[in-house]
Amino acid sequence: MDAGQHGLPGIHARLKRRRLLPATHLVDGGYTSVALFDTAARTHRIRVVGPLPPSPAWRRQAPGFTREDFTIDFDRRTITCPKGKISGNWLELPAMAPYTVVRFNPAHCDPCPVRTSCTSGKAPRTVNFLPRHLHDL
Repeated sequence: MDAGQHGLPGIHARLKRRRLLPATHLVDGGYTSVALFDTAARTHRIRVVGPLPPSPAWRRQAPGFTREDFTIDFDRRTITCPKGKISGNWLELPAMAPYTVVRFNPAHCDPCPVRTSCTSGKAPRTVNFLPRHLHDL
């Protein structure tokens, strides 16, 4: 775990004991994650501000689509891929919590002309993302 996951909750607890909790806490990239933003807001009503880490390094270095290239419609529980195909295979699996997993239909992925930019191997594309309240952060 990084410094933020261990350090920031402890910092906030100590500031609370001293009655010094800020409304907004500016931090560097070592102290940021969507989970930490949410925990600070829910536990202490603190708005943590700092740069979020980018997509995983392996995905940024490989040519192709990242999660940010897909459009998530939380109300309809669908995701649209960069080529316009829509998946409604929305799974909230306990083993993947808090992430939601959406799997695209092989009938959409197999013939797609940009398949190699989207997924590797024979399996259709899956997209994992946080629940709406965390995703919106």
